[in-house]
Parts: sequence; structure tokens; C-alpha cells
Amino acid sequence: MLYLECEIRKPAALRESNVIAIVTDSAGNREQLEVELVFLEQRSGRYFLPVWGISQDHVTKMVQLQFPVESVGGTNRIWIPAERVFYQKEEVPA
Repeated sequence: MLYLECEIRKPAALRESNVIAIVTDSAGNREQLEVELVFLEQRSGRYFLPVWGISQDHVTKMVQLQFPVESVGGTNRIWIPAERVFYQKEEVPA
């Protein structure tokens, strides 16, 4: 699974378990996604959104990612620099 760092916000109008995850694309545009907090990976006080890798441009070192849900603005894919994501192998239960 690929993970993209995000900021989180907790507006009062959301359910107790939900947050707004905010990610920034390569052009500096910010996208907001409503997700459950437990859906995010947390490491050292930082939050990471699980995403899918769609394509990669080796010349520009950019990757196209797909969100798990559509953003508030209607976006479901963005391009970002490859160094802004990390891969974590998923464990398969025995």
C-alpha cells in the first residue's frame, strides 16, 4: 500500500470518528477528503492517507495517485513528486 502524508482537521460538524484529510498536489493545490480517523496511518504524530499508485513518470519523477474516496472538490487523482509517498508491504493474516 502507498501512503501520502496529510494534514488533518476536525470540524465540529463531522461525526466523532471522521476527520478532513488535506493533501497537496504537485502544483500546490490542496484537496480535502472526509475519512474515518482510524483509516489513516499514524507515525510519530504525523498522519498518512492510504492511496493507490496509478502511473509514474520516470523523467519528472512524479507519480499519479488515486484517492480512496473522492475529494470534497470532486478530484479523485493527483500528481505528486515520488519522494512524497512511501510503500508499506501489507501483512497477510496466516
